[in-house]
Amino acid sequence: MEQARIEADKGLKEKYRLPPELALERADDPCTTAEARDEWARGLAARAEGNTSRKSKLALEAPVLVPSRPGASTSTESAASSLRTRILLNSARRTTAAGASAIDPPSSRKGTSSGLAAGIALRKS
Repeated sequence: MEQARIEADKGLKEKYRLPPELALERADDPCTTAEARDEWARGLAARAEGNTSRKSKLALEAPVLVPSRPGASTSTESAASSLRTRILLNSARRTTAAGASAIDPPSSRKGTSSGLAAGIALRKS
């Protein structure tokens, strides 16, 4: 029985590259089990305390977001609506600046009389 424990310890030390002089504790010892349980509880309490203090510190140090200009909203919906409006206006400007109106049919646009999109050419082999 003792020989099996020594072999198991040796196998664990080799597998996890632990130093050979390290003494491994036995889980079947009631004193060791109680001590490990207490140490675990202390570590858990210390970690919870650290998380609580870190969260409160972050809450105190968090920047306060204020609108960049008067009348600006911090609402997500209004920001999305504003972005959509800007994109549509920019698209309309580009379309108009390029000389092709969004209302014109494709056949009246320059270079697309064949029904193909501009910039696409067919290869003849």
